[in-house]
Amino acid sequence: FAMPSKSNPVPLSKLVADGDLDGDDYFICWDKNILERMNNPPDSIRRKLKVLEEKQLEIETRKIISEKKREKDKSISTNNLSGEDQHHNNVSTWFHDAQKSMCDLTMVKDQSAITGKLYTLCFRVSDDPKSGGIFDKDAITFGRAYKESLDVVKHGGKVQLPLRLKNDLDKKFHNCIESI
Repeated sequence: FAMPSKSNPVPLSKLVADGDLDGDDYFICWDKNILERMNNPPDSIRRKLKVLEEKQLEIETRKIISEKKREKDKSISTNNLSGEDQHHNNVSTWFHDAQKSMCDLTMVKDQSAITGKLYTLCFRVSDDPKSGGIFDKDAITFGRAYKESLDVVKHGGKVQLPLRLKNDLDKKFHNCIESI
C-alpha cells in the first residue's frame, strides 16, 4: 500500500473502502509506468479527484450529522438513567436491535438484494457513454451506497441515498433506504 506523501497525506488504505480491509483481496502493482501515472496524474484527472474529495467530505459530514442526531434522539429517551444504566441500556438495545435485524429474514433478503441492485446501478451509470464515467456524480453516489450496503447487511441500519436516486430502486427496497 502506498504511504502518504507531501502531495497526498492520506494513506491509500484509508482511500480503499474507508480502511475496511479485512477479508478482501487486493491487486498490488509494481509497474513503474503505472505508478508514475498514479503519482502524477494529468490535470484533468487531478481536477476530477479534487471534486471527488470534496464530495466525500460532504457525504462524511452528512453521515456524522445524521449519526449525532440519532445519538441525541436515543439519549433523550434514556436521559433519566444513570451513566452505568445508560451504558447497559445502550449495549442491551444494540444487542436486541442486532438480533431483531438478523431474525427479520425479509429484511436480510432485501438488504442483500439491494447490494446487487446498487452495484448494477453504479456500473450502468458509469458505463453510459453520456455520463462522466466513473467520475459521474450519480455513479459515485451509487458506488458509495453499494459500499455502505455491505455494512448494512452485516450490522443493520439503512443505506443513505438522495431522494432523487431512491426512485431508481424498486419500491420494495425503500424500507432499506434513508433519504438524504
